Amino acid sequence: MSIKVDVADIARTLRDFDLAYLISVDAQGRPKVIAVQLQVEGAALVSLHGSRGTAANLQDNSSVTVLCPPREPSGMSLLIDGQAVAEGERFRITPENAILHRPAPPGSAPNR
Repeated sequence: MSIKVDVADIARTLRDFDLAYLISVDAQGRPKVIAVQLQVEGAALVSLHGSRGTAANLQDNSSVTVLCPPREPSGMSLLIDGQAVAEGERFRITPENAILHRPAPPGSAPNR
């Protein structure tokens, strides 16, 4: 089950989440996942710290996904796709789209 989140509503939606993970991919297609603390700066999300591996990935491929897991097991995760650039020790992420997502209940009809 997925619910689209308007990019303009991401800052407000993020308040409902405690954790965030930044997912990047290297030139060979291998993913790298790091835990990040995010703050909103205008229309961008900025991580308060980074990693050398992720910074290297962003040089080859600026597309990223931010995953914010739910607080409760039955809750919804927030997934944000966007473009990121390294800025010293931080990463600036420009969101392009976002969804709230959770698995459909057992026995429900699949989305088509």
